[in-house]
Amino acid sequence: MSLPRLNSKPAQIQFSKTMTAQSRSSKHMINNRIKFKKRILRVALAASLSIGTQLPLVAQTRPVNPSIAQTASSEVQQLQTQASQLTEQGKFREAIPLLEKALQLQETALGKNHPEIAGLLNDLGLSYVRQGQYAKAEPLYQRSIQIRETKFGANHPGLSTTLSNLAMLYHLQGQHDKVEPLYVRALAIRERTLGKDHPSVAIILGNLAEAFREQGQYAKAEPLYQRTITIQTAALGQNHPSVAHNLSNLGVLYFDQGKYTSAEALLTRALNIRETTLRPDHPDIAISLHNLAIVTLQQGKYAVAEGLLSRALTIREKAYGQNHPDVAVTLQNLAALYDEQANYTKAEPLYLRTLSIREQILGKNHPEVAFTLNTLAGVYKKQNQDTKAEALYLRALRIYETALSKEHPLVAMTLHNLANLYRDRQQYVKAEPLYLRAISIREARLGSAHPDLANSLNALALLYRDQKQYAKSEPLLLRALVIYETGLGKEHPRTGIALNHLADLYALQKQPKKAEPLFLSSLRILEKTVGENHPHTIATLTNLAEFYKALGNSAKSKEFFDRVTRARRNAS
Repeated sequence: MSLPRLNSKPAQIQFSKTMTAQSRSSKHMINNRIKFKKRILRVALAASLSIGTQLPLVAQTRPVNPSIAQTASSEVQQLQTQASQLTEQGKFREAIPLLEKALQLQETALGKNHPEIAGLLNDLGLSYVRQGQYAKAEPLYQRSIQIRETKFGANHPGLSTTLSNLAMLYHLQGQHDKVEPLYVRALAIRERTLGKDHPSVAIILGNLAEAFREQGQYAKAEPLYQRTITIQTAALGQNHPSVAHNLSNLGVLYFDQGKYTSAEALLTRALNIRETTLRPDHPDIAISLHNLAIVTLQQGKYAVAEGLLSRALTIREKAYGQNHPDVAVTLQNLAALYDEQANYTKAEPLYLRTLSIREQILGKNHPEVAFTLNTLAGVYKKQNQDTKAEALYLRALRIYETALSKEHPLVAMTLHNLANLYRDRQQYVKAEPLYLRAISIREARLGSAHPDLANSLNALALLYRDQKQYAKSEPLLLRALVIYETGLGKEHPRTGIALNHLADLYALQKQPKKAEPLFLSSLRILEKTVGENHPHTIATLTNLAEFYKALGNSAKSKEFFDRVTRARRNAS
């Protein structure tokens, strides 16, 4: 018996994680459904990739008619207010036409290159991002930047907002090479104009940290998160909600690294701050409940996780209604909780409700819809409903390839998941090229040391192992193990799972002296990190029992089978 494969980025869980995008009048927090897309838990961003056309630096200007401008200004303000209200309700598609009309009115009244136009372009671009229409957002951000650079120069404070939002857009699109230079430029402008310890500087630091985290560059991300928290604590006080926001994000970073105790401590502290400073039903409290639930779920504390998610769902439904995108995120993770426990009767209707909300609010071809299709397909796959699963994976793949690009990491994730389906059906000829394509995309987009790459290397190794091509399997497993140990640490759960797979390979090749210490190391890591009663730990115990049985060591075999029985009883 082998441990479950590590799928790629969405597997089921989504952190309620925030990056900070800014409108002209306020710092607007976007809850990106950062998908914890791992067979277990991983964070993932719903993203899209579409390069918009860049407008010329200098467009033709027209003189302003004061009477028209005054009339337009009043109507524009009304339209912006209505759009803001719709956005708060999660009605992103309904807000966009109002902002488009406001932009048209202002362009008529002020001319296409007035500084006020730059602000509206930024706000409309942000609305398109919320709706997942990234191809429409990019040229608006670019035009906003061009207007301000032409009118005020390359270092105007207003530029930093749109530069940061454009960086966030590229982050969502997976264009990581474009992200850092924009954030660095925006950061330099703010530090020069506001000082290095201003809270607005902390916003960009936090977003840059998130970009590094998403790329698996944890050593770069952590000090930025810490600096963000230091700035906000000094400026706003240690119990300010903004401090809680970044404590939560640092907690997610620690979660990624398998530092669950540290992650839980930070997420609990963030929750305590929010419960102390905000009203009991404030949506930000739901964010903390939601993220804390994911950490407890990863540790196999299912009852605790269910209680936290249920409370988060109650808050969000009360605040936003039953059909809001944030409600969908919590439903998605509540479904994942039941999915993780193989309670598919409860998981499936929650995934279906999530899918319905996302299709209704975001449209049938939004990347968030593709994420839910991935997880719903996983439920059908586990119930041997392969035809249903395959159709959903293929639909998700079409959405990602159209909305993002054929080389986006989320495309690689879906290829990986579809390959897993074919591998389980022993359709190795179909599975192998999908794994190879996923590996190629991940190595090109994420780098040769990213854990997601290791996941696909590991899966391809298992495919070769299943075909008894052990010489092909071993180097892939060893490479994946090095990536996990280097990037996540030698005590991370995925390192433990990789050790189990390598041990299993040696056991199949009748090399018990190599296999035994690896099995035992895997067990030690998993017991330490996810607990004695977690399904992955139980799987490793079962492997050891079977291993000793094959060696004829009945006493050892019985010892581990007895431990399996106790662990299953305690977990139920």
